[in-house]
Amino acid sequence: MKIIIIITILFVFLGTLSFCFGEINEFRTTTGTRYSTAELYALRAQPTHSESVQRLFIDNAIPKEIRKRKRGKAGGVKKRNRRLKHKPYHPSIVMGNVQSLTNKIDEISANCKYLQEFRTASILSFTETWLAENHMDSHASIDGFTLLREDRTAQSGKARGGGVCIYINQKWCHPNNVHIKRHSCTPNLEILKVFCRLG
Repeated sequence: MKIIIIITILFVFLGTLSFCFGEINEFRTTTGTRYSTAELYALRAQPTHSESVQRLFIDNAIPKEIRKRKRGKAGGVKKRNRRLKHKPYHPSIVMGNVQSLTNKIDEISANCKYLQEFRTASILSFTETWLAENHMDSHASIDGFTLLREDRTAQSGKARGGGVCIYINQKWCHPNNVHIKRHSCTPNLEILKVFCRLG
């Protein structure tokens, strides 16, 4: 009788141990379905229908330019810059005081043709162009660039000098997407405000 009780207690103890350790590797639902740990992790990794729809909506709602991207070496910044060398993330700008653009336009055109700093520049900006109304745009045009200019007028009260101009690289921004937002010529200040829409 004692042996039967000891064997029964031993079976109950072993059954309890196996049940407890079985809980670590398996999960039993109320309907009797069993899931292993690996199956549970696999289920968790799969998004539900509502989550996938929500994620799709979020991905479409966020503009491509501001979506989260990898940074640094892992993001391939150099590779993207090489692929889009005419549309860099930070536009390159060449500025200068030319003091008469008409007698330097050939040199600037040659620089834009042969020098990489000028050829790949997004914007060329020059002051003291000394252009007047009688100068046509064709006198100051550069191949591959859109010319926008603000000449000194009689309202400034000054007879000679002055004038500003901006050349926009057509590979960086299409001519249809470039507009003058504001221009002004006063005795102390000359303003040429340009809007460029990239895309």
